[in-house]
Amino acid sequence: MKRVFQNLCLTFFSILFAFGLAEGFLRIYRSQYSLKNYLEEKKTLLHSSYPVQFDPKLGWIPKIGFSGDHNFWGTQVAIGAKGIRSNGHPQIFIFDNSVLAIGDSYTFGDQVSDHETWPALLENLLKRPVLNGGVFGYGIDQSYLRAQQLITEFHPEILVFSFVPDDIRRCGLSARASANKPYFEKQGDQLLLHTEHLHPPESIGEIHGIRKLLGYSYLIHSVMHQLAPVYWYEGRWSSQVAHQDEEWVACRLLRNLEMEIQKSATHQLIILAQYPRSPKPEEYALVNRVLTCLQDPNTKIVDLKNPLQEVKSKSPSRYQKFFSGHMTREGNEFVAQQLIKVFQDQPSQQNVMK
Repeated sequence: MKRVFQNLCLTFFSILFAFGLAEGFLRIYRSQYSLKNYLEEKKTLLHSSYPVQFDPKLGWIPKIGFSGDHNFWGTQVAIGAKGIRSNGHPQIFIFDNSVLAIGDSYTFGDQVSDHETWPALLENLLKRPVLNGGVFGYGIDQSYLRAQQLITEFHPEILVFSFVPDDIRRCGLSARASANKPYFEKQGDQLLLHTEHLHPPESIGEIHGIRKLLGYSYLIHSVMHQLAPVYWYEGRWSSQVAHQDEEWVACRLLRNLEMEIQKSATHQLIILAQYPRSPKPEEYALVNRVLTCLQDPNTKIVDLKNPLQEVKSKSPSRYQKFFSGHMTREGNEFVAQQLIKVFQDQPSQQNVMK
């Protein structure tokens, strides 16, 4: 019996040691050093620790008046009027000569503090106001609707409209992270906007027991996310597909945006294509197809594909420092530096940077 007990202990501690090695390796590889509960993070978007509030037209916006570090990354976040994120100093909305940044979490600046987002860093380079209108979780459809609202509100001179590959796919969803979102449906050659399903969030229960304990493991969370998401999330982080025309819708919305910019007081539209740390070839192809939908020769396109690939090939270590899930301060500095080239561009030069 003593020998059996010793073998069982040896087996147990060997498994525990191997698990610890795997957990540590994956965390280092994915730059996940937090002790947060990864399962708790995946509450419905409108119940998460994001500074978020329900919006009857957009689904959700950053919570107006929020200020603090109550989020999963402990970063400083301050939200002003109309859900505009602070750039690290008191917001003074200057309508003349301002730049409006629209996009998803890469624009909002998940995982970095107010002064470390690319809109804040671009403002430092430009020496002119840059309003951060980015919202976490948005698709191109929601970003389009938010751009319409904020252009009317702030009358910016320049609009920078950013997206990542997944924002295109989100155009086919009626709900993301268990939060209902507006979406456009293709009807012939027209777009039909659906907002009738948007409603304030219902309450949800807390996670208890072994699932909550295991949620602190990034390894277990990653495996369960892939193998058993229904059990793991219990419906807390689900998406609802409305249609399969997301690429067509994204193209049409960007064309509409071009036409609306031509008729507004905004003088310039800049389309910024951003990417996650490890994009797939099909994501590059998807973004390229959507960018080719743009028709106005005055629209400037900043596609970060080649600039990022160049950094990755020349200095892999520097490239890794650009990302920690979303972009780090170093990554956002790179984005701002790429954008500043467009502002310094001469009319005779090409309007596409690649």
